[in-house]
Amino acid sequence: MENQPGSNNPTTRFFRTEDLPLAAYLRLTAELRFHCIQATGNGHAIFVFLDPEGQGPTIEADFIAGKKRIDPLPFYNTQRLCLREAKRAAKGDRQ
Repeated sequence: MENQPGSNNPTTRFFRTEDLPLAAYLRLTAELRFHCIQATGNGHAIFVFLDPEGQGPTIEADFIAGKKRIDPLPFYNTQRLCLREAKRAAKGDRQ
């Protein structure tokens, strides 16, 4: 979690992850609001979420520990969407 470099609002906080399942979970549940996808320059992409209260690391730990439950079909579909968007961002295409 960190401030966005070059942001107009220096108090805005972000949570970033390259973890596709976690990004899909966050997009589907909207526990954090999706902001954008950033290319890393090595063929990968980072999902960026607004995290004004700094909850990202806790949500991530709970997700990894299996404490977060979600319906499999919407999760699978959202994960596929995230993967397509990440590939597009990694290639430098507009999101």
